[in-house]
Amino acid sequence: MKSARIMKPAPTNGLPLPSQMNTRLVAAVQSRAGARCHTSANLLQCYYFCAEVYRVQLRNNGPVAAEPARRGMQRAEARLREFLTDLMWEGDSEAAYEASPRRQFAAAC
Repeated sequence: MKSARIMKPAPTNGLPLPSQMNTRLVAAVQSRAGARCHTSANLLQCYYFCAEVYRVQLRNNGPVAAEPARRGMQRAEARLREFLTDLMWEGDSEAAYEASPRRQFAAAC
């Protein structure tokens, strides 16, 4: 029987690995998802995946090569923030929705 193989982590080139995940954002989405739990789970899974890809790219290839992965993680975080903002204004009146920051931003663009 073969012995278990020990895998050593890749060198970090002297750079500390970031813990870039915004855990407060994740907790806010999880606590407010309610009936839209499948949507929130999908967005959170995408966020976790992007964060892991970014972490691995940083560890293996350095900061310059990890830039596309960082941008992907930022896009996933932006989608989470949009989802959370929509949840906060979902149950309010039409006037409150029109005055919401997300609606005003969309109207300005």
